[in-house]
Amino acid sequence: MIHKPTGIRIDCQDTRDRMENEKRCLARLHSRLTKDLVTAQRSQIRDTKKSQALQGDRSDKIRTYNYRSDRVTDHRYGESVTGIQAYLTEPTVFSDFWEKVTACWQLEKLAAIAEEMERGERS
Repeated sequence: MIHKPTGIRIDCQDTRDRMENEKRCLARLHSRLTKDLVTAQRSQIRDTKKSQALQGDRSDKIRTYNYRSDRVTDHRYGESVTGIQAYLTEPTVFSDFWEKVTACWQLEKLAAIAEEMERGERS
C-alpha cells in the first residue's frame, strides 16, 4: 500500500486474508504518519524556541542603567537618555524616550506580520 501524498510505502503480508492485511497496513500507515507529524511538530517547536532563546551574552541585554554616566540606554533600539535619577523617580520625564522605544517595537511587529503575510501569499 502506498500513501500518495507522502510517498510512504507499507507492505503487510502477515495473514492469508487480504482484508486483514489491508487493515494492518492502514494501522501501520496511520502510526507512521502520526509519528512523522509529531516529529515534525517537535522539531519546529524546538527550532522556534532555539531562535527565541537568548545566549546569555552581554550583547543580549535589553537596557543599561549607567549611574556613573547618568545615562539609560536601550540596546535593542539604540536609544539613550541622560538623567537617570529623574528617570527612576519620575518615569514621565522620559515619555519621548518611551515613545521612540514603543515606535521601534511596533515597527518590528509590523514587519514580522508583513513578512508572515507575504509567506502566506507565496504558499
